[in-house]
Amino acid sequence: MNSQEMKENFEKNVAYLQKIVPPDDIYLFTEQTFMASLFFLKKWSEHVKLTEEMLRDPVTDKWVRNIIGLLDCRERGVDVNLDLNLESMDE
Repeated sequence: MNSQEMKENFEKNVAYLQKIVPPDDIYLFTEQTFMASLFFLKKWSEHVKLTEEMLRDPVTDKWVRNIIGLLDCRERGVDVNLDLNLESMDE
């Protein structure tokens, strides 16, 4: 899949979520999704060394750092501005 196809797929998926997740529930949905990412990171870490996977694959490095970084900031009560870096889909 090239970057244009990825962008189009991303936008289609966002439109689908906008259609099915009511605005009042978006934060509940977001938290459930974040919890799921933590769950699967934990499960995956039981089978591989995440640090090795992060060194091997830049995409894995990016997503693990994003997930763990958000968790760390939340636990410390640090407010952050999330940079979704949608421009990176061009790379």
